[in-house]
Amino acid sequence: MFAIGWTTITGFFAVTIAAAAFGLIPWNMNGSDGSRGWAFLFLALLTPFVGIGVALLLHLYRELRSGSRRVHAVTDRRVLSVEIGRKKPLDDRPRSAIKFVRSIERSDGSGTLSIACGVDRDIDGNAKPETLTWPGVPDVTFVQATLDRRSSATISASQRAPRQTVVPSALGELPVELARTAERETRGERIEWVGRPDAWVAAKWSMLVWIFALPWLYFTIRWEMVSVGLLIQKLANAKSTSPLLPLIIMALWGLPFVGVGLGMLGTPLWVWRWGKSTVHIITDRRIVTIRRRRGEIAVSSIEPSRIVSVSRTEFSSGRGTIRILLGKTTDSDGDETDLAESFWLVENAPRAEQLIEALRALGDRRAA
Repeated sequence: MFAIGWTTITGFFAVTIAAAAFGLIPWNMNGSDGSRGWAFLFLALLTPFVGIGVALLLHLYRELRSGSRRVHAVTDRRVLSVEIGRKKPLDDRPRSAIKFVRSIERSDGSGTLSIACGVDRDIDGNAKPETLTWPGVPDVTFVQATLDRRSSATISASQRAPRQTVVPSALGELPVELARTAERETRGERIEWVGRPDAWVAAKWSMLVWIFALPWLYFTIRWEMVSVGLLIQKLANAKSTSPLLPLIIMALWGLPFVGVGLGMLGTPLWVWRWGKSTVHIITDRRIVTIRRRRGEIAVSSIEPSRIVSVSRTEFSSGRGTIRILLGKTTDSDGDETDLAESFWLVENAPRAEQLIEALRALGDRRAA
């Protein structure tokens, strides 16, 4: 969607300016060609952006084409991806390297798997994050259960069973869709703790972004008002010989910045919705996080053997934040950072920390 939107907008500007530069549309309101030097200058400035859009579309086409020839496999020792026509696997990692698994499930049971495998090294010896993404998996819950070393047959059978309206009492306060997903995911396990972020507190803290959003929105709206005002003034003056195209470009150029400002202004709403659609669960076997977003259900699972350490930050409101360290990864600048999962602003955080520490000890005993 980003590639198509980027290419459409930059292509529209490029075609319009090129038409004015070569005299296909009038540069001035009175129909005269006038000086088209500005049009050629704008066209030269837009050329790299159009090139980026074309490159994004070509990459999208390549991924769609190769996706139909790609096969993912899970064995008792490793996970790998192969592509028809290639001699070597695209990805080949031992299952012991898996830190945690996330899935995004659609209504038909298919979805996307993200498998975090820690840190890898490129040919220069630099650290890079290792995350395998498997899109379009037909039975995503079954595959995730296999990677989590749970009973895949039981999970798959429960997924295909009719949806139940009765859920365990620990999940009774959750929205129906989240409760049903949690009941299905934890079937056969004992639920020890259930927690949700405090959506209202998180939304209040996110209002700090308004310190930057309000001035940004003020200046961008002011830009748009001035640009549109000048454009209307030129349109009303039929005898004007000044160029019209630059004013159109100025008016259109500010629209994305206004959209960014409105997005920042709406950040508390998005944070509130995120808190309401998230639930963390600790069972006697593992940690599960379930999120609902845009009609899809995202599930992440952490096995005890993948927990490195646990830390807790407690607030005066009685809620706290749990941070679960799972290893190391690298950011976009190549710097090494922690690979972690966080429970933000949840109730009874000390109890959650105790249970996670118990799971970590269980994982250590199993590894030994």
